[in-house]
Amino acid sequence: MASKRLPILGACVVLAVVASRFVSVKKVLSSLRPKNVRFLTIDDKEFVETNQECQTDDLKYHVLMPFIHGAFTSNERYLPLLREIQSSCTKIGIRLDIAFGSFFYNVPNEAETGHILEAILKSAKKKGLKYDATFLAGHSMGGLLAIEKALPMAYDGLIMMGCSMWGVLTNHRSLASFPKPALTLLGERDGFLRPFKLAHDMDTLDEELSREGSDDNVMIQKKRNEMDIMKPVIILKEVNHMQAADDTVAEFQLKTGRHDFDSGITLEEARERMAEAVSNFMLVAVCRTQTGLSDRAAYISATETQLKQTQQTREMLRPFRELSSKSYQSKFIMEAQRSIANLEQDIDITPTIHALDEDFLYSKPFHSLVVANSDTTLTANIHVVAQDPILLHPKLPKAASQESPTFAIKGKSQDSFLQSFTKKGDPVSLRELNMLTMAKVLKEYVTEEQRVKYEKYGRKLEFLEDLLIKRPPEWVETPIQLTHEGNTTFVRSPYTQTPEAEFIPLKFRGMHYAKAMSPAQIYEWIVYDAFRNIPSSE
Repeated sequence: MASKRLPILGACVVLAVVASRFVSVKKVLSSLRPKNVRFLTIDDKEFVETNQECQTDDLKYHVLMPFIHGAFTSNERYLPLLREIQSSCTKIGIRLDIAFGSFFYNVPNEAETGHILEAILKSAKKKGLKYDATFLAGHSMGGLLAIEKALPMAYDGLIMMGCSMWGVLTNHRSLASFPKPALTLLGERDGFLRPFKLAHDMDTLDEELSREGSDDNVMIQKKRNEMDIMKPVIILKEVNHMQAADDTVAEFQLKTGRHDFDSGITLEEARERMAEAVSNFMLVAVCRTQTGLSDRAAYISATETQLKQTQQTREMLRPFRELSSKSYQSKFIMEAQRSIANLEQDIDITPTIHALDEDFLYSKPFHSLVVANSDTTLTANIHVVAQDPILLHPKLPKAASQESPTFAIKGKSQDSFLQSFTKKGDPVSLRELNMLTMAKVLKEYVTEEQRVKYEKYGRKLEFLEDLLIKRPPEWVETPIQLTHEGNTTFVRSPYTQTPEAEFIPLKFRGMHYAKAMSPAQIYEWIVYDAFRNIPSSE
């Protein structure tokens, strides 16, 4: 990774995060905005550039955008992006004022954010400034803090860059239920936030559509377009996390194992893509509240561009969303039981999904024969719990874990079925199941470009023999094991089993408990994790 490095912040940074006691407001550089476009600062000073001409008569809408920077990243490092957003807004008829304040040791926090935003709004009122709309924007940690702060009536919308409502600080807030227009903007090459997290935001939007209960495809598409206009979720190709600032990751962040992915475009190109998405969202949101459109052509163009980007994002996330759907997960879980049994006859499988490990621990799978109309059906009731996603390495932060959960499956062994049915072959091992899943994902869900990239540059997965855990409670707590050596990651799936023997109580006989990599987990690896910096295992 070719990220530049910043000096390490000392222990005082940690103390600053805990203390969060006061607000330090910096004066804003006058180079932030074009001529006749005012930049409003919270210390009640305005600066006007003289090196760029601007026809103010062409600026139909006056918009304010308070901005909250990311953690450990000063406002100054965002100035080129903010300037680009203003320039992009000017081209489509928006005069944009941007306001921001500084945080102690550049660590945004709730208390200081509230004081800064209050000061910005008071300063605007004192100057007698009137805006057609006010959008609260933030990047990374700043975007997460902006979510709750954007709820009051003072704000007309929310702009989240490099973050998602489906996050740690937001307790998985639903994007669909958020009461205002909201733009979710993420880079495809973001190394701090997996693009797959945005699949949850799209899920909430689609779930809202499903509640409508309409069978009219035209009406459904119209409502989907409405959501994509007011709640656009956009992943920008080749853009990474820190290109919102200066493409620099701090030294101490690198030492924690966090890093960005290299971008295939220049920093200037990335800023232009982000700025265009932000300005289009603003124009669409502002115009939809107006009784008459000042520039219908600009509005239509912005709407069409935004819809195209959201459709591209839906297509980008489609494989992961399909592999993560409840129906596909159930299909994978049932196929795992069939593979372990490996019988000539089919099995009618009913999985019970548990919410808690404790409930799962005390569950017991069973199978039975059902006779109806001279037909005999083999049924199996198995138990499943979704556990924590795979942590790639103990030295990496939890945020680097996969998005997809690990499924712990309690099923029945092949031997338990053989009194009444015939085996097709030996039980399929978890290693073999992992290999079959890998082949299927590569063939059916990964694009040719992604496959070639993985095979040429990616860290390869190699599946080793299954890991036997003797005690079921210990198996429940044992994750899928990863070890790393060179450009290869070795995977071992834990399992436990009991023989079909008379000395074992009947209800404990013939058990086979397994944890295999799910298709969604393998997909994440192929298109994302294979390109992370992962230290070798000790």
